[in-house]
Parts: sequence; structure tokens; C-alpha cells
Amino acid sequence: MPGRALAVLVALVAALAGAGQAGAAALQPRLGPDAVARAARANQKAQVLVGQHVLATWRSTYDAVSGRWTAVLQDPPPSFPLITVTVDDRTGRAVGATVPGAVEGPAKLTSDAAKKVALGSARAREWVARYRDDGRKVTEQTTYKNGAWTYRAWSGGKQIVDVAVDDRTQRITHVRIGPQVAWSMARGNRGSFGKRINDPWIFYSLLALFIVGLVNWRRPLSLRTLDVLALASLAVSWELFNHGLVWWCVPLQYPALVWAACRLLAIGLGRRGSAGLSPFWPTWILIAAAVFAMGFRVGLDIWASNVVDVGYASVVGADRIVEGRSPYGNMPQGPPEAAKPCGVTYADGTSSAYVQKDGACESPVGRGDTYGPAMYAAYVPATVALNALGERWTGRWDDLPIGRATSIAFDLLAALGLFVAGFRLGRLRLAAIALFVWAAYPFTTFSLNSNSNDMIVAACIAWALALLPSPFFRGLLVGFGLAAKFAPVLLVPLLMRADRPVARRVRDVLRPRREGVVTGLGVGAAIALSFGAVVVALDGIGGLRTFWDRTFGWQLDRPSPFSVWDWGEYPGFPDLALVQTGLKLVLVLGAAALCLWPRRLDAVRIAALCGALMAGFQIVLTHWMYLYVSWWVPGIALGLFAARPALEPLRRHAPAPVAEDVPDDEPAW
Repeated sequence: MPGRALAVLVALVAALAGAGQAGAAALQPRLGPDAVARAARANQKAQVLVGQHVLATWRSTYDAVSGRWTAVLQDPPPSFPLITVTVDDRTGRAVGATVPGAVEGPAKLTSDAAKKVALGSARAREWVARYRDDGRKVTEQTTYKNGAWTYRAWSGGKQIVDVAVDDRTQRITHVRIGPQVAWSMARGNRGSFGKRINDPWIFYSLLALFIVGLVNWRRPLSLRTLDVLALASLAVSWELFNHGLVWWCVPLQYPALVWAACRLLAIGLGRRGSAGLSPFWPTWILIAAAVFAMGFRVGLDIWASNVVDVGYASVVGADRIVEGRSPYGNMPQGPPEAAKPCGVTYADGTSSAYVQKDGACESPVGRGDTYGPAMYAAYVPATVALNALGERWTGRWDDLPIGRATSIAFDLLAALGLFVAGFRLGRLRLAAIALFVWAAYPFTTFSLNSNSNDMIVAACIAWALALLPSPFFRGLLVGFGLAAKFAPVLLVPLLMRADRPVARRVRDVLRPRREGVVTGLGVGAAIALSFGAVVVALDGIGGLRTFWDRTFGWQLDRPSPFSVWDWGEYPGFPDLALVQTGLKLVLVLGAAALCLWPRRLDAVRIAALCGALMAGFQIVLTHWMYLYVSWWVPGIALGLFAARPALEPLRRHAPAPVAEDVPDDEPAW
């Protein structure tokens, strides 16, 4: 009897399970999300919106009761629905579509009513009032298109306000004032640079690792802690930048820059010695954390990053070189130079690509030829290699594997260069710290994940410091950096005298030395090779004029709201052009003076001065960006954390030091 009962129970459970599986199968949809998206795109209204919103994505949900899918098209990051399409799971066809806010008839608001709603924004109203109170003429216009009103205001030939008002809801959908009108990067689009590195949990986790690993926990109130916190404070400006608060993020970028420049300058010119940083963590933990951070940032770059305009321009330039054309004057153009569109159309009516003079359909990057020839040449190896693998540049601003591969390669080269420089200056302890600083500081990851071309300058500086004992190679490396982004020209006077750690008289400094001449030859060789291979060879001697016009000719008068120096055009802000010019003069004269003074230098102080010059250069820049931080991180990693000997005052008749006087445990170079 018990056996029969058990058998009946088992059979009942099996029957119930089978019925459950059958019921579940009946509730399971036949279609998948991809098939639903294809069916939704087939809708005529959806086709129009997909063409206007090329970056929009479909999000689909299934209702088992009705047997229908609901597919919603949304712009990234997910915003209000552009269209909702209902798809029948059985037939796989769209059975209905709703466009929220679609206007089938005339507008509900009048032009004056829409303007009144737009000026209900205190930001827009006060910004227009600024110009009028300053005695400037303001012209206004309110237009209607696709269910939305746009209020625009101009002054002095420049648009100063842009406000969008939804006609159906009579609500403001966006307000742009000042630099936000012309500069999309001033509007606070989190993720537009580097994508996922902008996720707070990723960025601030790296920042926490940086702080915890470098703070001297045995003396938390020391100057070392202040150094680390000052570097970390740049995150405040970065966060405000991601929220589009230009008037706050720009001034708050200077405390970290000024601190880095002044601190490194004090180390480079000072005579006091330092024992360097004694890490709270053991050396092996620092190395493990640095290796983990390097792997994480590279993985993040591969899977969840983007290539910004400067990276895209470098890919285009390398492609031009491989084709046998100069990058200068041959970048893809948009209207009016190339007015015929050939790509998908965005919501604002612009196209993703235009037909160029040679008939190619390419995404425009009109001012992409503003860098030195070495910049584009640095992307040639990846271009040739990936072309051979069938990953040729498509002519579009897409995933750009060439740009990602080059950025990753130079990021790894910069890390390796810092490790080598640290090892030569302080053995494994300093090598681990230098690698950790590079890997954990989130702004170097920000530059990598944006796949900009700034890693090339950082790698050149790192290896110039790693090969400091070799005059020719340090000159060659700083020369290539100079031929890429010009800023390393400030390092040339310093590195030309790096072979003379002790100069007893000024005339000894002025006296030509073999090592200084060799360094200069290295700089000249890098510049000549870059210009000869790219500009002259591909475009002839006449290409030098095009090069000047497209680089220095534009950069010397480039406007930008991302520094306080160019805010004089906005009412209520002082014109600081004269102050900027004075600071530029001080920087240039100071860089030149380092060829003569101080009369005693060692490798650590040279590294610190290199970082100070790069940070100082960025302080006086009209256009500054967080991507440039990587240029002075090598100086931070070596100058702040390396041990340095005290320098005794030179005595007029004291005998010159000889190599035997250098202790065995202190690098002689």
C-alpha cells in the first residue's frame, strides 16, 4: 500500500510538472527582443524617427496575457519615449504605433506664447538681460518645427541663448546659454568623454584606491597627504563639468594645476633633501594593485569607451599618410565645403557623413589637422596592422579600433617608461609607486578611455626621463613629443643641460658640452624625421605653409570657454588677455632660464621640473581639458615620491665633485 501511494504521488507530481512546463511554454514568447526591434523598425513612423535619432535604442517588454510586445525607442541615456510600437508575438508584425507629443495639426502655442514660456527660465532671461544691461544689441527669434518651439537670441553675430519648448506640454525641454550653445561638451553630457569611466562607482573607486595607496597613514597630517588630496581635488571640477556647470568647473580646475606646478617647481629648485615616500602598503601590494588597475582600465577601454574627436582626427591623419597624402588640408569636411550628405540624418538636420572632394563618404572633422606630424605618424603602425586584418577605417566615426589600439599601446608604453625611470631612481620601491600613480589616478584612465591622442605626449615624456642618462635618446623622445603636440618644446632647454648636474660658474653652463649638443641633435632628428616623412615628402615644400596655417595659425587665436582667459567676451566677466600674455612670457622665460639655473640638478629634480613646466603650460592655455593631465603625471610620480639628496651650497674654490664621491646606493646619473 505505501508503495502504491508513493507511485501515485510521483505520477501526480510528474503530471503537475508537465502541466506547469506546458503552461510555461504557452506563456513563453515566440519572438526575441531583436526580432521585435526589427518588426518595430518596419513601422513607417518609426523609420523616420530612427533616421533622425541614430543613437536611439529599442527597449522591449512582453505581456503574456495579451501575447503582445511593447517596443519603446529612446535616446541615450534613456529619456522620454520617441515612439512606442506594439508588436504581435504570433504574427511578428507591428499592430500599432504611438508617438508621444506628435503634432498632427497646427501648433497649439503662438510664437509670442512660446517665447513667454522660454523666458520663464530664469537662466535664459538673466543671460539675455546681461547683454542688454551691458549696452549690447540683442536680436531674438522663435520658430516652430516637429512639435517643438525654439527660442534663440543673438548678440554681436553670435548666438547666446537656445531654449526648446514642447508645444503639447508647454514645458521647457532644454536651456542653453553662453558657451553651451556652440559647445556640446559644455552641456554636461556625462559619458561623452570615455563613457563608463564617468560612472561614479568606477571613477571614485579608482580615486579612492589612489588616495588610500599613497597617503602616508603613519603621518596623516603631513605634506604628503596634502599633495594627494590636492591632486584628488580635480575630481570636483570634473564632476561639475559632467553636470554642465561651466562657470564653476573651469575656475575649480586651477587649484590642482597651480598646486602641482608650484609644488614641483619648489622641489626642482630647492636644495633640501627628502627620504621619499615610505609606502604604507608593502611594495608587492602596490605592484599588484597597479597591475590590476592597468588591466581594468584596458578592459574598460575595449568594452565600454569611445573615441573622441582628437582620436578620430589622428586615425584620419594616419589613413591619409598610408594613402600617400598629407593630413594637412585633407581632413574630411562638413558644410559648406562638403554640402552633400551621405550618412544618416540626425534630429537637428545634420548628417553623420558628407561626400568629399575625392568622392569618399566620410564623417567630418574639419579642424583635425591641428597637431604635429608625429601625432599622425604614431597611428600608422596600428593602421597598417589592422588594414592587413581587414579592419580598415570605414570613413565613419564609428568604433575606430585603430584609435583604441594606438591609445592602449601608448598607455602601456607610458606605464612601462615610468616603471623603468622609477627603478633607475629608487629601485623597485619607487618603480612600484610610479606605476601605481599612473594606473590608479583616474584622470589618466579618463584620457585612455576617451582614446584621445594625449597618451603619446605622456609616453614620450616618461621615456625621456627613463633614458635621461642617454643624451641622444632623451633628445629624440622629447623631440617626437614636440613634433606631436608642441608643448614639450618647453622641456628642451632643461634636458639639454641635464648632463651637467654641477656647474660651478655661469660660463661653465654657457660653454658647449658634447652631451648637450647630442641632446639637441636628438631633438632635431625627431623633428626633421617627422616633418620630412609626413609634410615635405607627401606635400612638398609648399606643404609647410599649409601646416603653419592649419596648426599654429589656428591655435594661436583659438577661442574656448574652458579657461578663464577667454571669458572676456561674455558680459560681466573681466578681460584677462593681458594677464594671460604676461604669464605666458614668464613661463617661456622660465623654461629658457632652466638651461642656466639652478647650477646644480639631479635626476629627481629634473623630473619635477618637467612636470612643473607641463602643468604651467596648461595653466596658461586658452583651451584646457582633463585629458591633458597625463602630461604632468610623470613629473608627479617621480618628483613627489622619489628620494632626493640635499644639495650643499657651492663654494667658490671648493674642488669639483668626482664620480667616486657618489655613494653606491645613490644613482650617479
